[in-house]
Amino acid sequence: MPPSFETLRERLLQRGTESAESIARRLEDAKREMAEAITYDVMITNGDLDVAIATLKKRIQEIRSTR
Repeated sequence: MPPSFETLRERLLQRGTESAESIARRLEDAKREMAEAITYDVMITNGDLDVAIATLKKRIQEIRSTR
């Protein structure tokens, strides 16, 4: 999950690798996915990639230890 919708938009625009149409489609998909996130068991915010990866690894270990 991006820290915010605006952050996601800025990231996509800064990359400069996709057409305006592709970015618009991805942002529409992201709106829907972000709205559905409340139904997920785990949500990790990707503000910093290293922190997000560490958090993901920790959550996987926690889940595995409860099984």
